[in-house]
Amino acid sequence: MEGQLDLKQLIQMIVENKGLQANLILDEGCRLQTTETTPLVKIINYFINFLQQYSSAPLEISLDLLEGKYLLSFVAFSDRMEIDAPSAQLDEALNGYQAAYKLIHEKGRYIQVKIQFNH
Repeated sequence: MEGQLDLKQLIQMIVENKGLQANLILDEGCRLQTTETTPLVKIINYFINFLQQYSSAPLEISLDLLEGKYLLSFVAFSDRMEIDAPSAQLDEALNGYQAAYKLIHEKGRYIQVKIQFNH
């Protein structure tokens, strides 16, 4: 259908194009109503690059189809105690997709980014 973006296909394409070592658990049926994909590709790439700087292990990437929302999660296992703050522009960029992100840093264990898309 015109104007629908399949998040599973988008993530698989990004992972493949980057030659990324990642463990993927991606639900079917997560589609956004949008014609503008470039900003979202840049956001996902940003988070992947952000997390990769703190870990040499493969990323864990999951996409969950939940009632009223989709949850995209990236986890990097890391022994780092401190990390940089993500770009302040991410919130505004995600607003265009009715989305917001949350960064969780369990010091010395992992760093997780959760992006919630409301639909």
